[in-house]
Amino acid sequence: MQIELSRAERVQLLRELSGHLQADRHPGAAWLGAAIGRWLHHGGNLPELLGVRAPRGSKNTAQAITRRAEVDALLRRLALACGAEQASRVLRGIAPCPVELQAAVERLRELGAPSSPAAFWRASRRVARHMR
Repeated sequence: MQIELSRAERVQLLRELSGHLQADRHPGAAWLGAAIGRWLHHGGNLPELLGVRAPRGSKNTAQAITRRAEVDALLRRLALACGAEQASRVLRGIAPCPVELQAAVERLRELGAPSSPAAFWRASRRVARHMR
């Protein structure tokens, strides 16, 4: 959804949202609202203020972490539906893809997801670790 706003209107919207988030009972929302408020008042590097800036030279950026979480969730979904071995064959195009999983398989291919049976096992372990 694209909203046509001027820069001043965007800043005002960020101010309002920062206040709403800070008033929220969820600790994460309050933290995010406070970080946005600090950035609006004092400037600086927003990813650094949020504590999500990767160290210099690191490839473990917020975008890489987000991509990995998406890939892991899709790999796990595929493996749960047809088993890791069969899922690996489906992702490599060797076995037919179940109709209900076609969108997930297409997205995995777009993301360049690994397709070995071991990749499904590793993804499942990472997902399980995040669920604790």
